[in-house]
Amino acid sequence: MKNKKLAIVGCTIVAIILVVLTVCIIILGLIGKSSQNSINNSNNSTSTPPAANSDLATYTNTASNFQLMYSKSEWSYVENQDNVVVIFKGPKENDTDLIATNFNVNKFAADSTTDVYTSVDTEIKSFSTNSAVSEYNLISKDKLMIAGSTNAVKITYTAKINGTSVKQTQYYFVVNNTLGFVVTYTGTPTGHDKYLPDFNKIISTFQVNK
Repeated sequence: MKNKKLAIVGCTIVAIILVVLTVCIIILGLIGKSSQNSINNSNNSTSTPPAANSDLATYTNTASNFQLMYSKSEWSYVENQDNVVVIFKGPKENDTDLIATNFNVNKFAADSTTDVYTSVDTEIKSFSTNSAVSEYNLISKDKLMIAGSTNAVKITYTAKINGTSVKQTQYYFVVNNTLGFVVTYTGTPTGHDKYLPDFNKIISTFQVNK
């Protein structure tokens, strides 16, 4: 029984490490795409700030059993890219930013023994020691309730990924002792903070379809 429990915990840790590697891949991909877009749009003026009262839409992912609300005028999404369930791409402060504000939703293996508050320490260690990551600084790590679950933690940190400064907020949570979710919100340090109120509105609408 003890060996079985250790195996389950081990699977959870492996799943979280895979999430960490996916986050790095996504950011590196966005940096590359944004760099090319900056070259293509070098003659354009700075982007227009997002509208204050944009139309809302409900995004539903039946396969992964969740839904959320977002502004169609400010965010667009792509499913099943870079090994994540969905990634939402949002505004950039200006055309010189290497990455646009974005967030993605992914899943990880979980059960009744999963404690995300302690398991996320593995994520922090794995991410901060990744060869592409430098100057990692954990700003906060807090328990919270999300989507009706108290088995949840939110972390915020800054880092450089391949020399590009980013700031991220991540939500890890388990619903119904079976569904593990991680939502990662990313931007430049100033872009992250500027559009954080918009993201907070979105994450507050996250619901799991039981």
